[in-house]
Amino acid sequence: MAFTETRTTGYGSRLSNSCLGIPMGIFLFVVATILLWWNEGRAVRRAQDIKLVAKTAQSIGDISNANASLDGQLIHTTGTAATEDILSDDLFGIKTNALAIVRSAEYYQWMEKEKHETKNKMGGKKEETIIYTYERGWSADPINSSQFKDPDYQGVNNVIWEIEDMRVIASNVSFGTYTLPEMFVSDIVSKQSGNVSPLMISADNPALKQLNETVMKALGENVRPEAAQVKDSLAYVHVFGNQVYIGFNPSNPSIGDIRLTFEQLAPSCSISLIAVPTNGTFTTFKAKHDDSEYELRTGTWTLDQMIKQANDDNNTMTWFLRILGVILVIAALKMIFSILVTLLQLVPFLASIMNLGVGLVCGVLGFVWSLIIIAIAWIFYRPILGISLLVIAAGLVYWLVIRGKKQQAVG
Repeated sequence: MAFTETRTTGYGSRLSNSCLGIPMGIFLFVVATILLWWNEGRAVRRAQDIKLVAKTAQSIGDISNANASLDGQLIHTTGTAATEDILSDDLFGIKTNALAIVRSAEYYQWMEKEKHETKNKMGGKKEETIIYTYERGWSADPINSSQFKDPDYQGVNNVIWEIEDMRVIASNVSFGTYTLPEMFVSDIVSKQSGNVSPLMISADNPALKQLNETVMKALGENVRPEAAQVKDSLAYVHVFGNQVYIGFNPSNPSIGDIRLTFEQLAPSCSISLIAVPTNGTFTTFKAKHDDSEYELRTGTWTLDQMIKQANDDNNTMTWFLRILGVILVIAALKMIFSILVTLLQLVPFLASIMNLGVGLVCGVLGFVWSLIIIAIAWIFYRPILGISLLVIAAGLVYWLVIRGKKQQAVG
């Protein structure tokens, strides 16, 4: 059953909140402007570093072609990264040869969901209705139910035992006759995260019996009487392939039960690398703007393909930050001018009209301001593009001014 909470905010409080939004909006406006400026400089610096790598790197093909004479030089090479390390999860008695093993936990919990409905009232008041509903499901973290709004659901959650997620990465990874540094191995694992395979668990693992005893001890008086009759004394630990279920009945979960999933990365994988071989390992390349420049891709990539992908990634990041910056600028302007909407909340109909107008003006001004900042930043690096953006921004300003004059003439 849903639990409903109604909050009413008076006109004075709404005005006060809008006034507080002005300095916050100004701060956000400054931050967004700095972000736009910094992003353009970052994009150009990154492009220059990639260009230097493309110009400097020597492609030697397979890593087997590497030799001591290449030490200190920037090279592009391909081959197999492999490890003989045996990684372990001692809590569950797991040992396997892999580049990485991952343990992730989920908890069966009551979850609170909210639905908000807002109405503006005559006189400037705002009435907000919040509807809270509750359902059971699997959560990546234990949920503190003492904060639930419905008193009937407060304190309903618990966990049998809180188990942390874990990721173990191989320490000794070879690449031809070289050993890869930890930073490169972590990069391989991150880029291979979508290629994990199940890490199967043996139900005969003696560590599971010890785990079951630990769980039953933690439960204390809450242990079910029928648990003692379970064969092999694994009443609270159940194995299903690469999953371990901690709870009495997996087919009928109880609040506090835990579901753990185990995955692994194969002990070897093909990689392509642009880096500097040095004394049996690899180091980064000191580019013009980045002292730790290197490129690593899983799979077999030519030098040209890796350079193209690096440029594509740079362009993607540049556009993401540009769009984010524009959105933040527009949001900041709306925060600054929201006071105009709040002043008219005495008559909600007029406030709605003002809100549309403020949204339109802030959208146009925010977009224009962003273009101007981007254009000025690019003028320092690429004048033709920068000037073109300034012309576009000037055209938008002109359109806005002319449109305003026409509306005044009609009025």
